[in-house]
Amino acid sequence: MKSHRIVAASVVTLAVVSALAPAFAQCRLPLMTHNIGECGLHRSEIGKFSAILPQTARFYIKRGNEKAKAHDSAGAVQDFSEAIRINPTVSRPNASDNDYFFDGMDLSHLLAEYNQIVRDQPNNAAAWAIRGEINYYLDNSHDGAIDFQKALALDPTMLLARYGAAEQDIFTHDPCCSDLSAGSCELALLTYPNDARLHLDKGNLAFSRNAPSVAKAEFEKAIAISPNWSRPYYMLARAHNELGQRDLALESLNKALKLDADLRIALQLRASMNKDMKNYAAAIADIDRLLTLEPDRRDWLYRERGSVKWSAGDYIGSVFDLAQSRDVRIAVGSLLTLMLLITSWTSTTILISGFEALRRKLLFHE
Repeated sequence: MKSHRIVAASVVTLAVVSALAPAFAQCRLPLMTHNIGECGLHRSEIGKFSAILPQTARFYIKRGNEKAKAHDSAGAVQDFSEAIRINPTVSRPNASDNDYFFDGMDLSHLLAEYNQIVRDQPNNAAAWAIRGEINYYLDNSHDGAIDFQKALALDPTMLLARYGAAEQDIFTHDPCCSDLSAGSCELALLTYPNDARLHLDKGNLAFSRNAPSVAKAEFEKAIAISPNWSRPYYMLARAHNELGQRDLALESLNKALKLDADLRIALQLRASMNKDMKNYAAAIADIDRLLTLEPDRRDWLYRERGSVKWSAGDYIGSVFDLAQSRDVRIAVGSLLTLMLLITSWTSTTILISGFEALRRKLLFHE
């Protein structure tokens, strides 16, 4: 009778595990293959950048914010442009929290003030550019695009406005802006052919249009101009991955993370690729790093780490990760699964011991 209960418990557990397996198999870290280049978490001069100096760039951002608030639009444009020259990641998607313009400012109030400024000074190119930036940060992509075009009509050499016009599709996810962004990017590169950020923009646009080979060439140009900037390496990795060149993709990701160890999008992509390549320990190490960088995403990251552990055959470790979820249903379900696994393995051990004892008894009687 006891052996029947053991077998029944084992069968039930195997059924539960079998039911969970497809879900874990389908649960995978997204490769961020939606056509938005570097985007994911936020909206986010010329010559070779010998180093990325975020603190120096932040000084110019802070000073530019103060000038924008004081309605010194020309001074703000100059400081914001200098910040981008020093650190081209400034005001891009997934930048550090301190690398965005207008931090802590009331953007709606600032927009109202700049609405009045451009009415009073319609030929002030810098004021149009600052209003374009404000509109982008408020997700008014259409109005922002118009503002940057007006700024460029007044001053075709204004790099900040060139960036804004070229990046409207990349940063706003608005497909209607795609052709405008591509055209603006080409025009900007005619004026600034050695600008790494613009080559990255052009590559992002090509990547979003399912042209990874074209994108790859642009990312390589950006790297040649700015070899210490992590973002082109990350996007080059995505292009390589899209082209099926996994080893080259991992090599580019490793370079990106050597330059910026906290580049979350690169850690996420590398974890996903390592999982697919069955490099489970490496994938888990990257997810562990993400857990320290993004505690607000702990539920999702624990689920992803659980998925990797499940694929690696560490079922108990996988269930323990899922049990840490703040989603009560997932946590309770995971604990029940763990109990069933323990019961199954205990029952199986007893069953094997019983069979072994029976075998010895039969051998003894022979």
